[in-house]
Amino acid sequence: MSFFIRIFVFALIALSVSTGVRAQSADDVGMSNIPYIGMDVGLSLSSAEIETTDNDVPSACDVHYAGEDGINPTSATNFATLVSAGMCRGGESNWTNDFGTGFGSSIGITTGISKIGGLPVRGELEYIYSNNKFNEKIAPDFGGAKAPEFDPEFGGQLYGELGSVASHNVFANLYYDLELEGSSFTPYVGLGVGWSRTNFDMVHFFQRNDSGDTADGSTGHPAGHDADNCEPSTSNDCVVETLEGVISYANDTHDDSTFGLQFLLGFDYPLSDRISAGVKLRWAYFGDIEGDNKKWDTLRSHESTVAPDAENIDETLGRSNIVTYKTTLENKQVWGAAFSLKYKFF
Repeated sequence: MSFFIRIFVFALIALSVSTGVRAQSADDVGMSNIPYIGMDVGLSLSSAEIETTDNDVPSACDVHYAGEDGINPTSATNFATLVSAGMCRGGESNWTNDFGTGFGSSIGITTGISKIGGLPVRGELEYIYSNNKFNEKIAPDFGGAKAPEFDPEFGGQLYGELGSVASHNVFANLYYDLELEGSSFTPYVGLGVGWSRTNFDMVHFFQRNDSGDTADGSTGHPAGHDADNCEPSTSNDCVVETLEGVISYANDTHDDSTFGLQFLLGFDYPLSDRISAGVKLRWAYFGDIEGDNKKWDTLRSHESTVAPDAENIDETLGRSNIVTYKTTLENKQVWGAAFSLKYKFF
């Protein structure tokens, strides 16, 4: 980043020197539609609320474990019967991780026109890159009947870990410059609309209890069951013991494009007839960043399927043998403060 800053400052100095003797300012001659270029370097804070959904089935229908001794959906017809009986749900499960705010930096370049029609109005096209680091583990808001099976008190573990959130943003901004009589400072307010391409790194980790018998009240995993003489039903699955300590884990990068809106506030101060420096503050809000469907790196300590044989479950039922999850960054907001430089061509 420092390399680009040095190059930009050098370019501004070179442009200023090339003009030779001090020229009349655009304001002095009443010019309109004055083109300029600029650069911003600053710090930013970003919020991150993550929601994840997946299309997994209860462990009762995990053929890797249930096999011939459990509820084994070995055919499309058999699986359809189980779904209709509510024993192998066809819906989605979901959980959220609220990571608060992450600290980062931003760098941007701008080009625009000021004094549009002789008015104190500027139109601007802005590109800005930001990268916010989180690097923290947060327990998800994960409830329901299965929650006791991951209780840390009995050896379970569950968390989400967000690394960094990076985005390339392009905004069209409109500013109103407040011309203060007798002052060299020019405060301004602005509004921008634009497009963003964002990616973020996310880890999901779920480890079941060391003892299935602690899952009191958990549908399908009742306490004190007899695993050796268990008849599969909608209230138990006979595979609790083999599921003790198994891990579901995913680590991937998720990305998406979305629209954004920003409000800007700042001031400029002239360093010469053509160069000005200032401070720019911004608040930006973006739509949901929705990643693609991803397979788990390991699901209950096996591949991301509900059966070893991909042909066991017919996809025409709307229930694929492949288990996938989708992670979405919701309500992304960015607060930023930047040092800015501008060069006017007239």
